[in-house]
Amino acid sequence: MLSEALADYKVLLAMKTKDSKIYSNLGNIYGLMKKGDSAILSYNKALEMDDKNTDAYVNRAITYSMAGRYDLAFPDYTKALQIDPTMYSTYINRGYAYLASGKLNEALADFNYYLNYDPNNAACYYYRGLTYTSMGNTANAKNDFLRAQSLGYKVEQKYLQ
Repeated sequence: MLSEALADYKVLLAMKTKDSKIYSNLGNIYGLMKKGDSAILSYNKALEMDDKNTDAYVNRAITYSMAGRYDLAFPDYTKALQIDPTMYSTYINRGYAYLASGKLNEALADFNYYLNYDPNNAACYYYRGLTYTSMGNTANAKNDFLRAQSLGYKVEQKYLQ
């Protein structure tokens, strides 16, 4: 199915399209196919065509994050949020990247910001709980893990003790 979608997008590209969304979607297909380098090239092309394409910034940042290239991911997350500060899920993505890279205060700030927007997001409570755990704040961590669980998130027992 992905190979068929890839073929369809290549046909569109052969038509010399000027639509950056096509390159952005092509990047998404490459990402699903675990072809990170090709995904990055597609997002780069999308951004050359339209430097306001927030989806391309976010998806390129996610691709960089999945490869552990947080140094390249952070500017893309931030650029997308500068263009459209209402892309709230980007705060969770960037927060998780901050957490994974050990930037705990930044992670906490992003998770807090998102939870002000959506106080019922179980995953965000879970990730904030992980952040608090990494900071050594076990009381706040446990509260967040319990909240995540109450909202339907599957939390490992070790975090609930």
